[in-house]
Amino acid sequence: MLRNQLRTVTLLSVATLMLSSCAPILSKRTDEQAWIEYMQDLKSKREPASNAQPEKFSEISVRGILLSCNKSPQIEACYRQKVTVSFDSAFKNDPSYRKLQKEFLSQYSYDRVFAEVQSFHQVLLSGMELRAVDHIRDLHEKCGDRDEIGVTIHSFGPFLGGDTEIPKGYYSCLNDEIEKDEDQLLSETTERLGLTIVTPEAKQWIRERQIDPVYEKYTHDFFQKQMSLEKKEWDASADEIKDRIETHESLHSAVKRLSTELRGQYKFLPVEIYLTKLYKETKRQ
Repeated sequence: MLRNQLRTVTLLSVATLMLSSCAPILSKRTDEQAWIEYMQDLKSKREPASNAQPEKFSEISVRGILLSCNKSPQIEACYRQKVTVSFDSAFKNDPSYRKLQKEFLSQYSYDRVFAEVQSFHQVLLSGMELRAVDHIRDLHEKCGDRDEIGVTIHSFGPFLGGDTEIPKGYYSCLNDEIEKDEDQLLSETTERLGLTIVTPEAKQWIRERQIDPVYEKYTHDFFQKQMSLEKKEWDASADEIKDRIETHESLHSAVKRLSTELRGQYKFLPVEIYLTKLYKETKRQ
């Protein structure tokens, strides 16, 4: 009898584990569902029951409108125009139209909705910014090893460069890989959290306003650090580099020869500019 009881417990445990393994899929929700829940929670905390706004207000997707305006050069004007049209379509026959319009446009102003959407995404995609640092660090390690020989730059975006010199292979690698890496990060995050991002506009907003800033800051800081380290090395070697300038050489000849020799050592410095300065100092002596 005890053996049968143990067998029953074992079978129940296996069944429980099987159901648990399926739970993330069964419980997966969309970002739009999460937004509705988020706004309901905000309203319950913000408004007394006696001042509750018309239920129909929530039928107007202010987040969707904002996201759809993201590519507009005048995002605020786009939002205001679209949200007004949506309100008019929903309430044009309501006897209290003017009063409700004023209340709605105040409640769902551009500044307020923008801040709420930003806050919502940060809560929704908890932990993504930390993983973004790991992602971009790994990408720099990969691109830093890229060979310079035979490199072809396929595009000059989305990575626009920085404030330092960048090796051609490094630059090309970042341009080729950065969008794919950001997509992978977002996919990993949504899978971990059991989410589905429904629209391309939402994905684009998240990338531009949550992932890109992390990638850009890390990249800027990384290149600045590399440049600083190389500048210290250059300054320490300035006299030795001066000694390699031939007295009979023209500026063009000296810079061309030495920049070819030194570029591999000083990847993040404007070597030609620094050599020009050293050449002129040498000629004045």
